[in-house]
Amino acid sequence: MLKGKSAVIRGALSLAVAALVTSPALAAPIDIGGGWQAEVMNGNVASIVPDTVTGSATIIQIAKQFDDPPEFGQFPPIEIAFTQIADDASTVPSIVIDDENIINNTGQGWTDYHWALIDGGQAWFNVSQMTGVNAIDTSPFTTQSFADQHGFGDPNKMTDFNVEDGFVPNGGTFNPGLLGGALWIDTDLSSAGPVTFNFKQFPTPEPASLVLMLGGCALIVGRRRS
Repeated sequence: MLKGKSAVIRGALSLAVAALVTSPALAAPIDIGGGWQAEVMNGNVASIVPDTVTGSATIIQIAKQFDDPPEFGQFPPIEIAFTQIADDASTVPSIVIDDENIINNTGQGWTDYHWALIDGGQAWFNVSQMTGVNAIDTSPFTTQSFADQHGFGDPNKMTDFNVEDGFVPNGGTFNPGLLGGALWIDTDLSSAGPVTFNFKQFPTPEPASLVLMLGGCALIVGRRRS
């Protein structure tokens, strides 16, 4: 449904991917339309490309690059802050990430990937818009699962989306949503004050690589103590 992007938008996303190689920090807040602003946090390497705004959603693409090795068995996350910047009547309730271009430059392969919505329960993944006939493509990862860390008590409102049973090699790319579906985020505009939430995501290292890395760290610590 959302895959009819123009060649102009596709070209913009390609330029955003290319810019990741030369731009160490693309963290200036940008107006993504529909009454929303997005900001890449902590100097992470990511770029947001606005697409279009419908009557109920602002549609964007995201390019990002993971460069850092794991810390304590986990890659440092890339985090984007979304902030409502218009009044409720002028703000669309949904933010749709039509597709992402995620570059693995960490030196290790990935065996799964995770998205999480954090801060206050003002935002959630709309499961019905990401499964069934609306299923989001997450190849090469074939297993998808959701979790509710907030306690909404609604099977269509989840804070976490996880994929596994696949592999992205070092130097490879992961393009969720490219071949179908999208990450669909709904928000509660009835809450007091502007809605703000963070969109965090991170991969998990290949177990064999992680074991080698941890073994190397243990060896270094052992040498220092001797």
